[in-house]
Amino acid sequence: MAKDGSEKPTARATEDGKIRAFTYEGAKSIKQPTITIVYEVVGKNQVVIRNARFTEPKYGRTGRA
Repeated sequence: MAKDGSEKPTARATEDGKIRAFTYEGAKSIKQPTITIVYEVVGKNQVVIRNARFTEPKYGRTGRA
């Protein structure tokens, strides 16, 4: 979810949309990292995670402003 509580859309990396990226924004106040995941949809109920990157969060706190 985005900082304002709305869900952030995934980014499609290929034209057919099978490889996608998603970023979850973490928060320093609860020691939660920002996570960026690249994944591939391989079947109706199957997802393969291709890459996951954990970085320092850019936000100090979670919740709504």
